[in-house]
Amino acid sequence: MSGTPYLAGPFHLEVVGGEEACIELNAPWRGMIAAIKFNNVGGADADCAFELYTKSVACPPTSSSSGSSMSSAAPSSHDRTMYSVFGEKGYTAGTPFAEFNKSYPYVNQDSKASNPTRRLYVRVLATGTGMKVYELALEILTSQLG
Repeated sequence: MSGTPYLAGPFHLEVVGGEEACIELNAPWRGMIAAIKFNNVGGADADCAFELYTKSVACPPTSSSSGSSMSSAAPSSHDRTMYSVFGEKGYTAGTPFAEFNKSYPYVNQDSKASNPTRRLYVRVLATGTGMKVYELALEILTSQLG
């Protein structure tokens, strides 16, 4: 793989066990995700599922990585499938999740090249109850797409 490496994160994702959270992340508007790191860093350790999206309609943010609150609306399963970057990933409590040497291309679908939106959206669904804090970091190759 070639491209200029960009480290997005680490993002601290606060979620409540048993509830779905969608969080807006600051990231290059297009690129190739080469590595993913995900771990529980606060609250009771709990399994969870997470997925990245390229369009906000697939995962309307309930908060952003900067901590601001956002509005929420239920997306359709079609929206989620259409705008998913790599499908749902599973985190097992107590075991840091890491993938390296991957090639997950994406382009933010909320904007056009003439006015790009530097965002990705992550959906997290944790098991259990109470507040959990997960950490997500992405290595993105930014000049992969010309």
